[in-house]
Amino acid sequence: MTIRKSMRTLKGKSYFEPDFPVYVNRAVESFSLLEHGHDFMELCYVAEGGGYQYIGEQTLPVKQGDWFFIPVGVSHVFRPAHADTRSRLIVYNCIFSPEMLDRITESQACLLPEEELSVFRLLRQEMRWLRAKEQSNEIHTLMSRLHLEYTLHKEARRTMIVSCLTQLIVAFARSVYSEETAAADKGETRFDEVLLWIEHNSEAPPLLEEAAARLNVGKRHFQRLFVKATGQTYSDYIQTIRVHRCCELLRTTDWKVYAVAERAGFKDMKHFYALFKRKTGMTPGEFRQS
Repeated sequence: MTIRKSMRTLKGKSYFEPDFPVYVNRAVESFSLLEHGHDFMELCYVAEGGGYQYIGEQTLPVKQGDWFFIPVGVSHVFRPAHADTRSRLIVYNCIFSPEMLDRITESQACLLPEEELSVFRLLRQEMRWLRAKEQSNEIHTLMSRLHLEYTLHKEARRTMIVSCLTQLIVAFARSVYSEETAAADKGETRFDEVLLWIEHNSEAPPLLEEAAARLNVGKRHFQRLFVKATGQTYSDYIQTIRVHRCCELLRTTDWKVYAVAERAGFKDMKHFYALFKRKTGMTPGEFRQS
């Protein structure tokens, strides 16, 4: 059995206008787009629905209000939770070159003190992907306005785009860096670290009690936190990440379907086929050919 790793590198020049390294779209995510890296930076905002984002080596549950900063070179892809068209995952994507941050910083340097520009310099140097959670409807409004300005081509369009992008960068930096500081001060285990631990052990998943102990909370409280964070019960989440693992193996290997199922932790093939069909809307064979 051989592994064929399918990974594309997207180039900004395929999206950017001449001398304006910014591009914005509103995408309905599906199972068709392959995991990819890129030579630009990206702000992604989940506008509707829920699902997952494969990012680096992690699988993260996402829902409305989640947004991410993806730096140059980090691979990622969004996936809906189900193939059912009634459960759409809609994401706003704003991509821009690292040099765009330099342009914004330079344009503001004559107006603002150095400390006001620190957020742009911090993000310019980031090598990590970062995640934030919208606290109000502010980000949805900004992303929607940015998308409209980009697509409608009104007077002074680029000025408005840069203005919206600047506000989004500041809002994101405020959110993520303040959250990191607060978590470090409290010495708390972040919930996403527990999710990563569960994912790494999904073939033989830990008991619910073990996962709760990892977060130092009781079983019932952990169940409430888990549903709030992922939109799924603990058992549903395990099933979902196993199916998504199968999807990646079907795309990137020539393994037999039973070998793919076993690698993901499925023992009952009848149950596997039924679950895979329910989650993706296709059989494993149809998915591999899609």
